[in-house]
Amino acid sequence: MKKMKVVALVLIAFVVAAFFGTAAFAQIKPGSFNMSHLGGYYLFEGNQDRDNGPTYMGTLGYNITEKFGFEMAYNYVDTESEIRGGDDEAHMLRLDGIYHFMPENRLVPYLSAGLGSTSLHDDGKDYGPFFNMGGGFKYFFTDRVAFRGDIRHILDMPHTYNNLSATLGLSFVIGGDTVDKNKDSDGDGVYDHKDQCPGTPPGVKVDAVGCPEEIKAEVTPTTPVEPIEVEPAPFIEEAPVVVAPVEETPTEPIPDTPTVEKIEVVVEFEYDRTIIRPVYNSQLKAVADFMERHPNSVASIEGHTDSRGSESYNMSLSRRRAVVIKRYLMNNHHVASKRFKLYWYGESRPVADNDTNEGRERNRRSIIISISE
Repeated sequence: MKKMKVVALVLIAFVVAAFFGTAAFAQIKPGSFNMSHLGGYYLFEGNQDRDNGPTYMGTLGYNITEKFGFEMAYNYVDTESEIRGGDDEAHMLRLDGIYHFMPENRLVPYLSAGLGSTSLHDDGKDYGPFFNMGGGFKYFFTDRVAFRGDIRHILDMPHTYNNLSATLGLSFVIGGDTVDKNKDSDGDGVYDHKDQCPGTPPGVKVDAVGCPEEIKAEVTPTTPVEPIEVEPAPFIEEAPVVVAPVEETPTEPIPDTPTVEKIEVVVEFEYDRTIIRPVYNSQLKAVADFMERHPNSVASIEGHTDSRGSESYNMSLSRRRAVVIKRYLMNNHHVASKRFKLYWYGESRPVADNDTNEGRERNRRSIIISISE
């Protein structure tokens, strides 16, 4: 009955922590140490002739990655020996592996398991190794301090005793990733590590990923839309933009037929990036100048990726690449939002072999096609 009450208390604490939300804080930092101080209750299996009692647990751990780490833990248990009829104590030292779920959230559940050794001060008799497994949660008040709950099953291997420990306390993160996760360079209210459209001008309303709200309204489809019937642009290796009329050779002059002009630009991206490199600034300016000369023109922007990564991730990445080109032309050259159409295809439309570095570089691209009406 007492074991059930302890388990219930820890579960209640877990639910209360979950109720307060899971805002992203990037809590578990690779290369960081963590230190915890917890107190609670320790329950001995009935055939050990020992009374249950309060326990203190101290831990020191190291996070190898955001999700996986290890920690050493020390438990002190204040108990009484029914055989001796007096106060007694237990000392436990263990080494555990620990796996964190949702390591960037404010609430981080985890599972843990490992080996240790127990020493019971009962006439100097030492009790040997044990196996333990359990889990808990860390609820971060800041990115360095968390409220921690822990519950675990201790199996005394020589005697097959089954004991239970339940504790609550505080956990502290020391060192680790030095990147400022709360930095907002452009002041748009979205932290840099989540901002997909950095450099937003002051006063522009943005969505949850830092892009202007008017863009969000145009790119909400989750599946690509077929573009206008224009052949994909060839790869341009830092070549100047050529704006020239499309040659027409009618046998007889056709009266009142306007001249149609087209401009195409290919912008390549580094692997898994959406940053426009300065080498393309002049070509993007040429697009803006062309559209200024042709006020009825509409630019179609296609986003593409190479084949590395999952299909769903690449679809999202290609969308972001199309969005960042549009944002650049809007913010730097004042082209109206309504003059763009966005399409994204992920890895589905390569123009080169994805088995080579050169081919993958050509496939990580955005194509801009503008046709005057």
